[in-house]
Amino acid sequence: MPELVTRPEWAEENDDDRRLLRLVERGHAEGSIDPAMTKEWLLQLLWSLLYTAWELTREKTPKHEALTLCLRSLEKVIAVG
Repeated sequence: MPELVTRPEWAEENDDDRRLLRLVERGHAEGSIDPAMTKEWLLQLLWSLLYTAWELTREKTPKHEALTLCLRSLEKVIAVG
């Protein structure tokens, strides 16, 4: 496991996590994010997607392609219906 994810500062929610959770709550309220996807699930999913994109760039995938795949995956997961 990369040292990055074992650091103590990753063990607790930070301001960025809380902002993202509020954004998901707003999306739920507005109907733009599937309510079946909980905010906690989506927070973990986003971190997983970002990690996967980072891993791909280490294996010679261009950064713009990894980012595009990451964002497209997220969009499809949060879509309503």
